[in-house]
Parts: sequence; C-alpha cells; structure tokens
Amino acid sequence: MSCISNENFHFLNFPPDWRRAMRTHKRLTDTLFITGIISSIWWCGAQIMRALTTTQGISLAQYISFCISFIFAFSLAFGSYKLKPDVAMKQVATMLASWSLCGSVLVLVVIFREDYIWSSFDRAICVTSGSLIGAVYLWSVLTKKTAGDPAVRALVALALKSAPQFLLVPIIIAQGGSGYTVSAILLGHISILSRFIPIVSSWRSGSKDRNKKWLIIEGVFNFLSWSAVTIVWITH
Repeated sequence: MSCISNENFHFLNFPPDWRRAMRTHKRLTDTLFITGIISSIWWCGAQIMRALTTTQGISLAQYISFCISFIFAFSLAFGSYKLKPDVAMKQVATMLASWSLCGSVLVLVVIFREDYIWSSFDRAICVTSGSLIGAVYLWSVLTKKTAGDPAVRALVALALKSAPQFLLVPIIIAQGGSGYTVSAILLGHISILSRFIPIVSSWRSGSKDRNKKWLIIEGVFNFLSWSAVTIVWITH
C-alpha cells in the first residue's frame, strides 16, 4: 500500500467556493472571447457588404487607422503573453488579430473601389492622427524611448483609434447620426469590453507587465471616445 495519502496533497483541495469562482471566471472569459471574435467578423463583414455596393458615408482613412491601431494593440497583447503565458491574454491577442485581419480585407475592398472619393473627414483624420503620432515620436526622443516601448506603441494606437473616434463627435453634432446604426454603436462597446475585461482580469490575477498596463490605458481611452460618440449619437 502506498504511504502517500490524499492528506499529503491537501494544498490541492481548493475550497468549493474558489473552484466555483474559477469555473465562472473561465466561462466569462470564454464567452467574451467568442463574442469578440463574432463582433469583429460581424462588424467588418457588414462594412464590406456595404462597401461593395456604395462608398457613401465610408471613410478609408478611418478604416486604415483602425486597422493599424489593432495591429499595434496586438503587438502589446502578444508581448504580454510571451512574457508570461496567460489564457486571457492569448484570447485578447487572438481577438485583436481577428480585427486586424478582417479590417485589412475591408481596407482592400474600399481601396479597389474606383469611385471612392477622399473626403474632408479622411483629411481631418490624417492631419489629427499624423500630428499626434509626431508628438509621440518627439516625446519618445526626449524620454529616450525606443519605437518598441509599450508606451510608444500604445500611444500610437490611441492616436490612430481614439482620436478619429473623438473626431466623429463634432461631425455627428453637425450632420446627425443617421449614418450609424444601433448595431454599429453596440458592437463598438461590445468589442472594447470583450477585450478590456479579460485584460483587467489578467492584470489583477497574473503578471503586471508594461504591455498589459498600456493596453489597459488604451482600453480606457477607447471606451471614453466611443462613449462620447454614443452620447452625441443618442442626443442628435
């Protein structure tokens, strides 16, 4: 008979409440992951179908900036995962990869539309995001940070995503929000929260590296900018 009994492994006998909480947490993160993947395919798919029929109300500069911002965010999530493998960060990186891939297809569809006309909103995005990226570059030089620093990558992602979203606020105030459907507004929030919640959860329970820290900061600004868009869309 073995002298090793269950008592020798009492540390593995987690309290039932703790095990139940872990199962609930896993179900939540898995649900957010599936929701995030579906929202990326749904949103980009709807925009692709629209772009195949008309270019009215479409902003190529916005699509390009959003797509590049997701690539930068992916580099942060993947960098965090490489430092310490974590299921939540792996799922976040996969969601961002899905947005990057679907967004790239959308950009290509619009680029090959011969009737697309570069709008004033496209120019505004280029000027605003370009100026902010220039400011980030100047800050990185003054603080001696490399282009691969998490802070630099996150700030560039913000310049490419949050800034264009804030630009939508005065446009909706002036022209109304008829160009945005309820599903588009809701999908924006679902997309942000499906990534933000797992990142915060991973931060609280796992490693606290700078990639994750700056992903949280980026997520906060993305939520604030889209919330501003939502508020003026509802009121106008």
